[in-house]
Order: sequence, then C-alpha cells, then structure tokens
Amino acid sequence: MNRVSCSLLVAALLFAGLRVAFATGDDPGFITYQGRLTDTVGTPLTGSYDFRFSVYLEATSGEPLWLEEHPAVAVEDGFYRADLGKATPINREAFGSGALFLAVEVRRSGQDAYDALDPRVAMGHVPFAYNARMLDGEGADYYLNAANLAGALADARLSANVTLQGNAVNGPNQLARLDGSGALPAVSGANLTGLNYLPLAGGTLAGPVTFASGQVFAGSGSELTNLNPANITAGAFTGTFEGDGSGLASVDAATLGGNSAESFRDASNLNVGAVADALLSANVTLAGNAFNGPSQLLQLDGAGALPALDGSALTNLPGGGGTPGGVPAGGIVYA
Repeated sequence: MNRVSCSLLVAALLFAGLRVAFATGDDPGFITYQGRLTDTVGTPLTGSYDFRFSVYLEATSGEPLWLEEHPAVAVEDGFYRADLGKATPINREAFGSGALFLAVEVRRSGQDAYDALDPRVAMGHVPFAYNARMLDGEGADYYLNAANLAGALADARLSANVTLQGNAVNGPNQLARLDGSGALPAVSGANLTGLNYLPLAGGTLAGPVTFASGQVFAGSGSELTNLNPANITAGAFTGTFEGDGSGLASVDAATLGGNSAESFRDASNLNVGAVADALLSANVTLAGNAFNGPSQLLQLDGAGALPALDGSALTNLPGGGGTPGGVPAGGIVYA
C-alpha cells in the first residue's frame, strides 16, 4: 500500500491549517478525533481503512494505557473521523496520568499489517477537556451513590433527627434494645414511677402501693403481714404476696382467715373466749346459771310449779273467795 501520513484537525478549524487538536463529543464517554490521510507525496486518499488508536505516557516507547480498533473507516478525500472510547471505554487511569501521547496506525481494510503514523501526537489538554464533565474520571452518578463514599461521615453533617448513640446498648448512658421477643431487657426499673403493678407476674414491690378503685389482687395474701382488718371490706385474694403489707390501706378482701363477712356476723360461729358483760345490753339478766339457792334466781320444776322452798316471807297470799288475807274457799283440812 502507499505510505500514509496523518494531519490532525479540530472540527472547528478543519480548514484553518495543520493544527494538532482533539474535539470532545457531547457524550463524555468518548472523544471525537478527525484527521486527514494522504500518501507520501501528500495526495489525499479515499477508500475504506482500518485504524488502531492507542494512548501512551511516552512519545516513542512504552506500553499503551488504552487501545481501540476502528475497522472499515470511510476516508473521503483524505478526511476521516473516529469516536475514541465508544468500543473500548477510556479508563480514568489513562486520562489521569499527566502528559499523554496518541499513536495512530492504519491499513487498508482486509490487509494484515498496520502502518504507524509517526510521530505520536501530544494530546495536550484533551484529557483535561475530557474530564471537564467528570471528576477524577467518574461521572456525577458515581458520586451520587452513597456506596462509593469512603471514610466516615462527621456527626456535624447529620441532621438533628439522627440519633447519635452508637451501637452499644443496655448499659450505663446507652440506649435500651428490646430482646428477641420484643420485651424489655433485664435492666433495673428502680427509677420508674406511676407503674401499674397488676400485670406483674412476680418479684417484690418496695414501698407503699396504691390501688385504684376496681383493682383486684391475684393471690391468697397468705404472706401479707401488718394488715389492718378494719379496712378489709370486700374482694378476693388469689395467689401469693411477698412483703409485710405494712403500707397497704383500705385493702378489699372477700375472706379473712378463710371466713367470709357473713360468717363473722353469725354469732354461732364464735368458738373461742367469752363475750364481756360490758358488751351486753341492759336487757340481758346477769345472774349466772345456778338456781333456787340463796341469792339465786328461782327455776320452776318440771311441772311448771314452784319448787319446795320456804315461803314464810310471802305476803298477800290469796284467801277464801280469793280475798287477800282470807281462808280459801272450801275450808281448811287439817291432817
């Protein structure tokens, strides 16, 4: 094939001379490259050509940082165009390495060997122009993805709605975390006030406890001490209390010692001790149970008659005709 050479022109200066430049396309993912291909005597070439572009750190040697082939590029009167980076994306390592050089190789379509177009072209500010819509080779979407952040975000950058307590829980000055069943952890509740003790299943209540109207104990109350029975009016104990109950007041229970209030109101259920005379009314005769003796009451005999007693002290006995002091009717019979 004929020897070829390359003139690089920016699109806006295509006919302004042989200025070496590159033009960045609308898509920040590639660079538009335009050149003119001639033979060794300067005659513009026309036809189908394969191009290979590569980027180097060095002007004459080294390994390519990036490489891309463009087969069957149409060349018309020497002019051709290639969008670099469309087939092989330009990596940020290639364009973040300082001064760069572009190597261009060409061959007629279908042939084997490429001819290098010397010299390599200094890319100048093209990498910076490419990165003008990037930051360190990355687009805006990269930096909008929180997964790409490095380091720790300062607390001051967080809103006041974010709780800053770390991930240690259930210890002094730490947050509390519910256990696996959604229940409170085993921590001290000594400072809690206004608790409703009725749902509690166990434990010891310290200090006085006030029960609202309608609340009921569950338990037998067998271990309560220092209760005031005068304040027990109604209700029921089932289960067991712990503590001495000294602070309880107005306790409402249905039974006391297993006996109901009706049982205590039934005098027949009294089975210990004797009722003091002073507690009896004035209608009760206080003379004991010995009869018919000195200073004792008189008890009639089995026939309802007076017993055999000295009646000499009696006066106004009935006489005859029933007149006091007289002789009974029918006379007196002497034995």
